[in-house]
Amino acid sequence: MIEAALTLRQKHEFRPEDITFVELEVPGKHERSGHAGAASSGLDGKFDFAYCGAVAIADGRVDIDSFSDAKRFSPIVESLLGKVRIKRNPDIPKDPPDNWAVARVGLPDGRVLSETVRHYRGSIANPMNRDERLVKLKDCAKRTLDAADIERVVGMAEGLESLPDVRALMAVLGHRSAKTTAR
Repeated sequence: MIEAALTLRQKHEFRPEDITFVELEVPGKHERSGHAGAASSGLDGKFDFAYCGAVAIADGRVDIDSFSDAKRFSPIVESLLGKVRIKRNPDIPKDPPDNWAVARVGLPDGRVLSETVRHYRGSIANPMNRDERLVKLKDCAKRTLDAADIERVVGMAEGLESLPDVRALMAVLGHRSAKTTAR
């Protein structure tokens, strides 16, 4: 669903503030589909289709920073959450690799734009390449590790089969950098 909303935002020219509605078509048997305003915090938004769709439309990306309270309560996300509706589709399988999703937005001129994603990037049917995985890893790791430690982790992980002792990798991962202690 996130990729469908991101693709919609990237392919079509519209301003998020002009959207009249956002419709997210998701698996019909999913336990927690979410509804407008269901995420009580940014962190809670990780588990909410409506929140993830609103952030994707608002920012054109969803990353670790998307799940902060500052993002959750930002004016544009608050506005979009009020326009999101979840459409459960019992024909969409719940589990990968067969699940898929649709994102639609309504525009003031009456047009409805739609994108369907059958195999999201990073799924078993559409795996990320090395560079995409590294971007994601570095984005997350930079919160606690400095650049040199991140490169050490990448090097050790990519050579894991020949790493003499996994404790060396764990020591870097467990190291509290100056970034962490300064917070």
